Amino acid sequence: MNVKMIKVVTLLGLSVLFTGCLQDDMSDLKSYVSDIKKRPGGPIPKIPEIKTFPGFEYAASDLRSPFVHNEPEEQPLTEGGPTECPHPDKDRPKEELERFEIDTLAMAGTVSVGDGYYGLVKDKEGIVYKVQVSNHLGRNNGMISEITETTIDIVEIVPDGKGCWKERLVTLTLAEE
Repeated sequence: MNVKMIKVVTLLGLSVLFTGCLQDDMSDLKSYVSDIKKRPGGPIPKIPEIKTFPGFEYAASDLRSPFVHNEPEEQPLTEGGPTECPHPDKDRPKEELERFEIDTLAMAGTVSVGDGYYGLVKDKEGIVYKVQVSNHLGRNNGMISEITETTIDIVEIVPDGKGCWKERLVTLTLAEE
């Protein structure tokens, strides 16, 4: 259907609808309303009594704020516990990819150099970075331990909740498109 035909059909339909509203005789409506008004009104029910509930005082001033980043609490080493555990190097200058969470980074590919590889890592904005073994990335002190054609292995150092640190292996895998 073309636009002109649609307009004609619409106007025809609207005119048929409006002709049904042109009657001046509303005697049936007036008689119905007068019948309703003649009926006796029923009793009005009493308003129910409002139940009172005991108040609750929410005292959260001594709790941590939900709007502040929750840092894990480091507990002191206990007697007989481990004395040597991995720990992050806090004096090392931060690298550019350490400002991203590891789950917001993706492997975009590799570049072969001799018998090794450079990895290509893409951030959530789509910017691609070239990385190599021993580069750091992620917010959990992650260091690249190995790069293959399809994976980048990262060793993160995370708190274990007992005052020490533990290593955790994370692998970025090349997504097949």
